[in-house]
Amino acid sequence: MNKRELDRLKRQRAEQESKAGSESERRGEKITVVWRELRQHFAKPSDAVKELANSDLGKALLELLTLLQCEIEELTQDQQVVEEIHQHFPTEWDKLRAAIASVRLDKIAAAVLPRVKLSPKQAKEGERRRQFASGGVGLIEFEFGGELEAWWHKELLLFPFWPHFQTFGPTCLDNIFIKGAVSMKRLEDLFWRHRSRFGKLPIITNGRDKLYDYQAVLLIMERLLNEKRSATKTRGRRLRIWLSDPDGRFRVLRAIEARVNSFQMPRQIRLAFLTLLHRHMPDSAKK
Repeated sequence: MNKRELDRLKRQRAEQESKAGSESERRGEKITVVWRELRQHFAKPSDAVKELANSDLGKALLELLTLLQCEIEELTQDQQVVEEIHQHFPTEWDKLRAAIASVRLDKIAAAVLPRVKLSPKQAKEGERRRQFASGGVGLIEFEFGGELEAWWHKELLLFPFWPHFQTFGPTCLDNIFIKGAVSMKRLEDLFWRHRSRFGKLPIITNGRDKLYDYQAVLLIMERLLNEKRSATKTRGRRLRIWLSDPDGRFRVLRAIEARVNSFQMPRQIRLAFLTLLHRHMPDSAKK
């Protein structure tokens, strides 16, 4: 997704939000008017209103209207807080929305990505011996390679999260881009490779937890992208090369480049990723 397309999608999303906000205001005004009229009717009830109020249906309607009014008042207060956050903290607002979109993407991707069924012995091995299905792909390849977008187009009617993806794009690396740190399990999910393939990585300790930041991700990418098809066999089988298809590799790396160029991140992280990406993309893509 290039910058022009991204800007167009952002404008489209802003127009949708503006339209939704206007419609919400109109509905709120209409509800207020109807509620006021109903209160007037019940304050000075006619014979028909008295009859309705004394019936089981009338009592249920009155209770429902009262509960709805309470909910509307609370939602209005929440909406005012959200609008103030959006107005006074636009950068933080965008990051929060991106984080929410990322969580949604990860949950759906986790449900879609193929998983291998472990034997009881393999399950007992735990995280140290996690196995990865040969037909599966990691979050990076899934999101940046276009599979998630294609799947979402197909299932658009079932999952109303497509506008978030259009606006923010693939999000699985966003936490890395802002100098966040992730677990080893997350690294394995990103690349869909066992940790033994990653080599020695710089560790960030957080109490008893061992975490890894953008430097680890860059080292893994460099290591995997440099692997050759003639690499040493593992347990009698040749290594399954990450992004082995040239077209798929170009598509993923180009999509990561577009995300890096459009995402707010520290300059040193941006330059580090762009340097690696340009080193592994065809010459035509670097111009």
